[in-house]
Parts: sequence; C-alpha cells; structure tokens
Amino acid sequence: MPDKIPTIDFTTIDFPSDKLTIKMVRQGWPDAVDVDRVHEGGRAPNRIFNRHSLDNVLGDGIIDVERLVAERAFKRAMGQNVEVGAFDKDSDLIDSLASEYLRYGLARGEHEVAAMVRRIEAQAESQARQHGGRPR
Repeated sequence: MPDKIPTIDFTTIDFPSDKLTIKMVRQGWPDAVDVDRVHEGGRAPNRIFNRHSLDNVLGDGIIDVERLVAERAFKRAMGQNVEVGAFDKDSDLIDSLASEYLRYGLARGEHEVAAMVRRIEAQAESQARQHGGRPR
C-alpha cells in the first residue's frame, strides 16, 4: 500500500481571519449580514442573519484565500506541484488578502499584510517539515 501523501492541517494554523468578529464583518459587508427576507407563509420581511451571503463573503474571500496561501507554501515545502487556478501569481493572492485585511481592519497597511502572509507561510512550511519537507 503506497504511503499517503501528506496534506496541510488548516486547524493548526493561526490565520489573521481568526480574529474577525461579527461586528467587523457587519461593518465590512453589511449587506451580507443584515438583509431583508420574507419568512415562509408570506409574513412581513424581518432583519435576519443571511448565512448564504455571509458564506459567499468569507468563504469565497478571506478564508479561502488565506488557506490557498498556506496550501501553496505547504506544497512548495513538500516539493509538490502547486496548482494555480484563479490566482496564477502569489502577488494576486496577497493583493486579494490586502484588500480584505484592510476592509476588516485586520491590517493597517501593505507592510503589515506582507508580515501576516509571511506568518501564514511560515506555519505551513513548519508543518511540511514535520512531514519531511525541505527547509526554505
């Protein structure tokens, strides 16, 4: 039986988005949190938490991009191929994170974003070394 190819464990990485609060999300994306919706039975609209919209904002945005950064760093450290997809350059990932970190107030500027990205990558590379990956 062939050895299982190691994969990254996102649960052990301290991501900047872990510090997000609902208030920060509400301020950054108010339309994703507080939206009008008609309840079943045709009742009057009510302000509710719209999970689908929130998932689109966080899942397709900051959370997925942070994990892409970590996964790429892990795979590079393991000597594995890195698939590019929508973000063909690492700078595209960093630009995307920069806009999200600034929007939510997680970072005050580009230098702080770069430091946050380096911390994500360092944690992923450390994990890879535990699986026999090469040091950077």
